[in-house]
Amino acid sequence: MKNNENTTSDPGLCSLYSLLPSINDLLLSPDFSAIVQVESHSSVVRATRAVLLCVRQEIAAGKHTLPSLNNRLAGLHLAVAEEINQKSFNDALQQIGPAVRKEHLDAELKALQAKYNVKIENPAYFAPRAPAQLQQVH
Repeated sequence: MKNNENTTSDPGLCSLYSLLPSINDLLLSPDFSAIVQVESHSSVVRATRAVLLCVRQEIAAGKHTLPSLNNRLAGLHLAVAEEINQKSFNDALQQIGPAVRKEHLDAELKALQAKYNVKIENPAYFAPRAPAQLQQVH
């Protein structure tokens, strides 16, 4: 734990912060072994940092007691896996989102064009003509 992570003088909170494991210890634990085998090291580290930051914020907000923090830490590998899945989903959505929006917009545009297609029975009616006063008299 870094000194700047814990700026409280409350001994109860200090002891909660001290229970947070290091990223290295988590990556070496059996619960994380399945995640590390499937996902890249950098994505697991990034997700673990994000989850630990969230836990630190929860401690700072007074949301944890010793038993609740122990429960949270017991499921930390699940939270990291969820973080990775959410990041992957968001990345995929950013990649396919514009294409899906364009496809949807194109379909809507075609539907509107079909609905409001103007059928002109006499195109000559719209042909440009000179005004009557400018027409030559024979």
